[in-house]
Amino acid sequence: MWCPKCLIWRLPEEFARKTRVVGCHQCIRAYWRQYSRKYRQSEKGRAYYREKARRFRRDHPSKSNETAARYRQKHRGERRALLQRWRLKYPERSREYDRRRRVIQKGLRPGHTLAEWEVVLARWNYQCVDCGTTERLSQDHVVPISRGGLDDISNIVPRCVSCNSRKGNRLVALSA
Repeated sequence: MWCPKCLIWRLPEEFARKTRVVGCHQCIRAYWRQYSRKYRQSEKGRAYYREKARRFRRDHPSKSNETAARYRQKHRGERRALLQRWRLKYPERSREYDRRRRVIQKGLRPGHTLAEWEVVLARWNYQCVDCGTTERLSQDHVVPISRGGLDDISNIVPRCVSCNSRKGNRLVALSA
């Protein structure tokens, strides 16, 4: 018999029975492979497989953690290079990410965003509150976190790196 899809002569037993798609086994397999690929790329298919993966990670945490650890180990150099490129491209966001990580490690809740920090900088005319310089400004806690201060935007002022390190964890009245 001739396969209507690939137009190759096939034996009758090489044709699938009781299927919506007419053709030999290889043509039907190719059809379903293409159909599956299109479905996975559709919005509905992506949502379905995303949910399926989420359920698997929830139901099999140790297996998914092992898989993730193997991937990280195998692609360590690529991931490190990607992170370095991201840090060079977005230095402000990188510093914000590091700051938030340190605050969380201290057991506190991160209290302000990068946008709020920009508002504080604008309020102080992008200058250090002590010496008035505009270079190398850092976020300084008026009441240091080590002394019970919060990581809230109301407790943050811009200080240059040298004034901030000179201040240390002391309580210093604002000069302006």
